[in-house]
This record gives sequence, C-alpha cells and structure tokens, in this order.
Amino acid sequence: MLDTKKKSLLKIFEDQGGVPISGEELASRFHVSRNAIWKMVNALRKEGIQIEAKQNTGYYIPKSADYLSAYEIRKKLPDAFKRIPISLFQEIDSTNSEAIRRMASTNCPDQLIISEMQTNGRGHGDNKFISPPQSGIYMTVIYHVASKHFSAKDVTERTAAALVTVLESISDQSFEIHAPNDIFCKGKKVCGVLTEGFADLENHEMEIIALGIGINTSVKGLPDDILEKADFVQLGNMKRNELVAKLLVVLYQFLGDIPLDEVKEIYDKHLVETAV
Repeated sequence: MLDTKKKSLLKIFEDQGGVPISGEELASRFHVSRNAIWKMVNALRKEGIQIEAKQNTGYYIPKSADYLSAYEIRKKLPDAFKRIPISLFQEIDSTNSEAIRRMASTNCPDQLIISEMQTNGRGHGDNKFISPPQSGIYMTVIYHVASKHFSAKDVTERTAAALVTVLESISDQSFEIHAPNDIFCKGKKVCGVLTEGFADLENHEMEIIALGIGINTSVKGLPDDILEKADFVQLGNMKRNELVAKLLVVLYQFLGDIPLDEVKEIYDKHLVETAV
C-alpha cells in the first residue's frame, strides 16, 4: 500500500486529469528537491501506475490509463458510500483471505478490499482463481447481514443477480449464471464469486459475510489451460475504478432494497443448469 506522500502525489496527478505538472511545481508543493519528486514518481510507477513525462512540461497520468485507485473509486461513489473504508493493495494472497482475517476482529465494519493481483486467489473448494496484475478486478466486500435474515443461499442468489445486472448495463455482452454464482459469457467464465462468512449457529442466518468477486477484464497473463475456458468482460471506455464503484452500490441495493421475488426473477432468467 502507498505511504502518505505517495498517496498525496497520486491525488495531484489524478486531479490534473491528464494535464502535465512540472517537477519544479511538485517540489515546491512538497518542500522537497526535484530529485526527491523523481524518486516518488518512480516509486509510483513500480506500483503499476502509468505516469508519463513530457519534456519541458512535466509529469502526467494519461486519461487512457486504467489502474486501480481508492481515491478514484471513492470519487465515483454516491454520498451515502463516501465513508466506506477502502483498502487497496498492489499484491495480496487473497482479498477473501484478508477479509476473513479482519472479520475475526470484534470491530470489523463494512468495507471494500481490492487488489491489482492475487498470488493465491481462491475459488470454490480447492479451486484457484488466477489473478494476474492489471487484468481484472479482484475485490471483497465485507458486509453485515445480521438484520436481513439471509441464508447463505439468499446471499448467493442476490450477489449473482447483482453481478449480471451490472455487467449487462455496461456491456453489449450477454451473461449467464452457472450455479451457484459464477458468471459466464458464451460458454466461458468471466467472473467468479466466493462467499464466506459467519452464521448464527441456532437459526443458520448469516451475520457477516465476505463477498469475493473476481472479474476478468483482460485475458493477459492467463495460462493457456485457463484460456480454453475463460473470457473477459468488455468494458469499452469504462475504467475499472468506475466498475468497482458501480458494483459496490448495486451489491448493496440487491442485499438490501431489492425484493426477493425480483432477485429470483433475474437469477432464474440467467441461470444455466450444468451437469454435475
């Protein structure tokens, strides 16, 4: 994760909206030398952020750059979501594993955990979710559901219905749900979901859950054997930060406000029965 100075520098670049800013101006703002700015810029580049330099003009992030940013995600969120904690990693074992570690604490608020890559992304059972850098969205939402009286099945169906709703709203592709909640396009998997959590032992209702979502936005970095059965979501001009923000909002809607009969209608419409 980025330290405070690098976060501040990244925010300046993001606020510039692709307009270059000189090293001299940045050095003045941070009260450091231009060489120190150059080192900070290179450190951000090593984190996967595409920073260009234009001679006699300065540094800038191209408008076409697609990197994950907690700041940019938060900018896309409506006011009701502005305060939700967002933890962004450049690399992590698994966002779900991190969520489970945090959920073991007695003070674990709703939050978003997201990473540019996972070294041990997990799927159902012993399956792995291959998560190469800058080729997807690998996120987990920690969500308290104790007051909703949801079973694990309810959460599964609501999550899958939310996903196909969002994906079909931003893409011309058509999507299918392969039980319980993996998302396919033209027979190939584009999105995996892993729901884990803690339930009340007496009534079996979920109390707090980790909603892990992995979406392929590219096939770059996927091994050949995975390419035979995987595809990606075509985002067009949409950046991943915008999709993450949209996903978060719609997930909360489907886990809260959307009536169960509407959820079931969406889920059943997209569900494809697969052979066991």
